[in-house]
Amino acid sequence: MLFRSHVHGVRGLWIGASVADHTHLPLLFTAHNPLPPLTFLPRFALSGMFKRVSQMVAVSQAIATTYVDNGLSAKQLDIIPNGVRLERFENPQQGAEIRKKYKIEENTPLIVGVGRLSSEKGFDLLVSAFRHLRLQMPQAHCMIVGAGDEEENLRQFGWGEANLHFVGAVEEPAPYFHAADVIAIPSRMEGQSIVALE
Repeated sequence: MLFRSHVHGVRGLWIGASVADHTHLPLLFTAHNPLPPLTFLPRFALSGMFKRVSQMVAVSQAIATTYVDNGLSAKQLDIIPNGVRLERFENPQQGAEIRKKYKIEENTPLIVGVGRLSSEKGFDLLVSAFRHLRLQMPQAHCMIVGAGDEEENLRQFGWGEANLHFVGAVEEPAPYFHAADVIAIPSRMEGQSIVALE
């Protein structure tokens, strides 16, 4: 089937379903996050949108289950997990360069968190945990790699922590993974974490 419309997420589905209804074009919907438990009215509205979906892709079985539980026909559904390009991780010496840039010795414990700085990603939990960790391991460092609407709040929350580094958005996070002793994924909600796969 040749799809003419491909949308991502429930907001995209709402728009795409309306377009598909008016144009009669096939609609492909990709879900990256699970649905929360829905009450009758949201579930009813969603079922109307499902009728316009020609095919759906979920990035994990857990996500697919939440949609089927809310009325999507399993016949409309394919599971295609997220993937990563492994060649990006073939240069481990990049980690030493990151440590050198931030003046972190090779044997110093380093925690790295990578992702969009938004509430659901839970970086406030990482900052809080790191503050507690520093009471036991004052030499430890933590890097938060990414940008988002919670960045300023996180900076204020972590104020005074000299060993807490806000790197900002980067084009390629692989060097930071190589630099880390621990990769932290403090998300409150994930569909299938790209960072976990990486």
